[in-house]
Amino acid sequence: QSLVVGMTGVALFPITFVCGLTIGSYVLDAAGIGPSGRRPYSAQRTVGVVLAVVAVAISVLGRLAQTDALLFLILPFVFGVLVAWQQVANGSMAVVARTPLTPTVLNFVVGTGVLAIAAGIYSLGKGLPETYPTDGWLYLGGLCGVFFVAMTAWAIRHTGALVTSLATTTGQILTAVLSDLFFPQTTIDNFSILAGAAVMVVALAVAAAGRKTRPLGV
Repeated sequence: QSLVVGMTGVALFPITFVCGLTIGSYVLDAAGIGPSGRRPYSAQRTVGVVLAVVAVAISVLGRLAQTDALLFLILPFVFGVLVAWQQVANGSMAVVARTPLTPTVLNFVVGTGVLAIAAGIYSLGKGLPETYPTDGWLYLGGLCGVFFVAMTAWAIRHTGALVTSLATTTGQILTAVLSDLFFPQTTIDNFSILAGAAVMVVALAVAAAGRKTRPLGV
């Protein structure tokens, strides 16, 4: 994300990411992979996924001539599919362990270990960074990540992969659009970004509407 956002804009990244996350979650639900059981394909859920894909197409209309940008959008789509699998795995582990803390700790122990190894290899050739960000709020991202993993591991059992993904990304998309409007990382077509985000929100609502969930205490 840190590498790609500067080339796609803050809003384009999560919209494309959500497209991969939505499609991946939809397929996993239909296949019955995860703690919530099989949630078969339906016209309503399919329309929601199709609208999500349309939202991505609208959001990149202003950048169709920039081939490099389109190539970079493939990465967040793949990341989205992989995160869908990660959430299902975390939810299944939370059921077996009877607590969402187990997958949360495992995710961050593995992530920290991999980053430590990568940082060590990088520092051998480039050395350690001489300066670090001084804005304290930037470091809250890690804490937000811990909370996000724990909550999705708990929620996915009750709502399924697709609905969980849709619910957790609605706020992300809206916040990302505002971020691109007020703190742009690159020159983009704001109208196409806003239109794509609007269609994505409709997609989330359509796919999630009328979905019966399991009691939260179960």
